[in-house]
Amino acid sequence: MYASQHSGPHSRVAATDQGGAVPITSALGQELDRLVSGTLAAQDYRDRVEALTHAVRATDEKVLNLTRLVKLSQNIQEEKEAELRQQNEELRARLKRQEQLTSQLQRQLEEVQATVNAQASQHVAQRIEARVAASAAQQEERWAAVRQQLAELETRLGSSDAATTQHFEERLAQLEEHVQRVAQTSMEATNQWAKRNFVRFKDRVNSLRADVADIRGGQQELVTAVQSANCRAEAEYKKVLLILQEKTKEADALTELVEKELRHLQKVAAQHQILASKDITPRLHWTRSPTTR
Repeated sequence: MYASQHSGPHSRVAATDQGGAVPITSALGQELDRLVSGTLAAQDYRDRVEALTHAVRATDEKVLNLTRLVKLSQNIQEEKEAELRQQNEELRARLKRQEQLTSQLQRQLEEVQATVNAQASQHVAQRIEARVAASAAQQEERWAAVRQQLAELETRLGSSDAATTQHFEERLAQLEEHVQRVAQTSMEATNQWAKRNFVRFKDRVNSLRADVADIRGGQQELVTAVQSANCRAEAEYKKVLLILQEKTKEADALTELVEKELRHLQKVAAQHQILASKDITPRLHWTRSPTTR
């Protein structure tokens, strides 16, 4: 009886302690779960931040490489433009020198042609005049000799008979015919010599004209080469410009992607900072057991 009376309160206290321990254990488990899940979430955020950091670094390297590529393309374009400008300047200088040389040759040709024309005409005229004068002098001498012979013949004819007169008349006719043939031969030789000289002069002028035509043809080929070089330079410039435009578009796209990733990283960092600032330490609410008086 006494044992039963004294055992009642102790049994109620033990039951009360066991009943209060169950909610405490449950609260501890929940807090531990929250702590573990928060730790795992923080670790996931750290891993994701590290992955995004690596991605940003890789993107920065890509942007840096792309920037180097763009600078290299610009340097190549500048070198090509400088080379093309130098080639154009050289071609223009050569064309200018060729034009000056052509003008100089044209002037020299005109001067030579004028000089040759004047000299040839003067020389031919002098030669013809000299030949004509010589022929005239010879003819005068011959005519003088003939006249002298005629005078002698007339003197002799005065004392000669008809047969002698007829003989001398025939001889005179032969002499006159011979003199005419000699004069005609001299004139024909002089004319042929003048014609040959004119033909040679004409051939020389035609040769000089052919040389001038060849020089002008070379000048035209040089102008064509300059135009072709300008066309190639313009095509190369357009090609490099298209490549630079494409690289610029790629750089803009990469920059936009990097900005998006950075904004996303900033958001994640802000969320991580908010989570880190929160107090996730488990608060344990202990239930105090009633004291037996």
